[in-house]
Amino acid sequence: MNKMTNETIHSLFLKTAEKCRDNIAFNYFDQTWKEVSYAKFSSDSKAIASYLIKTGTGKGDRIAIISENRPEWCISYMGIMLSGAVAVPIDSQLYPDSIRNFLADSDTKIIFCSSKTEENIEEALKSKSPHPPFTKGGQGGIMQISFDSPEFKEILNFKQTEKFPDTYAEDIASIIYTSGTTGVSKGVMLTHRNFLSDAEAVIKADVISVSDSCFPYSRCTTRIRSCAHFLCL
Repeated sequence: MNKMTNETIHSLFLKTAEKCRDNIAFNYFDQTWKEVSYAKFSSDSKAIASYLIKTGTGKGDRIAIISENRPEWCISYMGIMLSGAVAVPIDSQLYPDSIRNFLADSDTKIIFCSSKTEENIEEALKSKSPHPPFTKGGQGGIMQISFDSPEFKEILNFKQTEKFPDTYAEDIASIIYTSGTTGVSKGVMLTHRNFLSDAEAVIKADVISVSDSCFPYSRCTTRIRSCAHFLCL
């Protein structure tokens, strides 16, 4: 088995970020086109991971991301990886009942969201369903962190931990929910090795090279391409 698939997403990313600190990791549009360097991406991801660890997130805990396309989506995803938790990306356009079902099925502890998705999430947390009622925050509740809140800006300045949890290639990296077009949506557990195997294939096929920049989307296939992009050397 080759070296790349014996690693984890974040371990390879950190190596790439160290070698390519001043390179552009991706571009995004916010009134004007803006850039995020590997150094900034790495620093923000580490700050998020450190915050999650400090506030009690344990290895294997599930953390959802429910947001439109934006750089914070990518940064929080990598932060979740670094903390040893499992990322649960949920389509921001889903109805509240579907969001609720996915949150319950995955046993999500924390939700990263945005001002555009907060209303749907609030509806999801209080809607009627066969699942037990959710509570927001506190003991046994789901914590919500909005990318547009002052709290999130403080998190990006959080003191970085000296050591992140040990994770391995066979650990679960993410739970991806199927579309449900042919039945009930199912959560598919993907390991770090699953992602890196696909990313390596994309790199070997010359679909993505070190000279490319990435425009972030929050779809599964694009996550694989983005993973390949961030690991290109």
